[in-house]
Amino acid sequence: MTATAEAIRDRAIALIKALTPTKLTGNRFDPYRNEGAGDFISFAQDTPQFRRFQARDVGDDAPPAVSNTQVEERELTLEVRVSYPQTARTGRDNALDRDDAIVADWKLIDHAIGILGAGNFSGANDCTPLGATKSVERVGKVDFLVVRARFRFWCSTT
Repeated sequence: MTATAEAIRDRAIALIKALTPTKLTGNRFDPYRNEGAGDFISFAQDTPQFRRFQARDVGDDAPPAVSNTQVEERELTLEVRVSYPQTARTGRDNALDRDDAIVADWKLIDHAIGILGAGNFSGANDCTPLGATKSVERVGKVDFLVVRARFRFWCSTT
């Protein structure tokens, strides 16, 4: 079955949006609308929102691993960025509680779209999750969980 990078990205967004956080459960994951240039970092600085997230194709591309002129095997890297304002919202230990929320959220996201999430992708978004990595960036007044998830999929050459 063939897929598209767009379908895989949209499925990842839907999976993350549907997650129920284990810390501060009343604050769900909310996708960013990608208005204008889609500059999520600037948006998060201007409008700090807890668990607002963006998922975008980082644009890396290489020749296909396999091609038969009708279908080819491609890889996709999605960068998922989740915002956590640097406030006491996560608890009285401030940054430490925020770090704990980030780690808990990372585990949920990794389970949904990382290697263990393979069963979450089929049909129009059929792919093989190849794994995900986690990093944290502290920019201005917002901490960001940054997940880079890789996928391998078959796509049409047309």
